[in-house]
Amino acid sequence: ECFPGRFKGIHIMNMSRAFQLAYAVVYPFLSEKLKKRIIFHDKYESLQNYLPKNLIPVDFNGELKEYDTIPWLRNALKSENLERLAH
Repeated sequence: ECFPGRFKGIHIMNMSRAFQLAYAVVYPFLSEKLKKRIIFHDKYESLQNYLPKNLIPVDFNGELKEYDTIPWLRNALKSENLERLAH
């Protein structure tokens, strides 16, 4: 409740064993709302159910070829993408 931003969802790909252990320790302390917003993906295809391919990096079977944050944010903040990200 003290963070100045808002997360609609947190998507985690290929969770490592160390992260699984850390998450298991932290999980009981997370709010129900946050628990629902953390989404784990073991397959790239499941990520595409939440984000359009043009916002997913090529490394994750998407179409985004550059990792530079500024162009990615500009693309993500276009009105047609904002509506998709809001769901």
